Amino acid sequence: MIHLYRAFDVKGSLEMLDGESLDMQFFSRETLPAKIEKRAKALIERLGERIWNLDSSYGR
Repeated sequence: MIHLYRAFDVKGSLEMLDGESLDMQFFSRETLPAKIEKRAKALIERLGERIWNLDSSYGR
């Protein structure tokens, strides 16, 4: 399963404690890795600039 999150002012370190996840990393828009999971890449490409301007559903 692939999750894409948009966040602001992310700090600290990530801990994966579920025993199932393989990897989790944060990247800025400017430093997205060239080799990104193919489904995540397709989603980012399909949404284009809209992905960076989506409203948050947090708190709704």
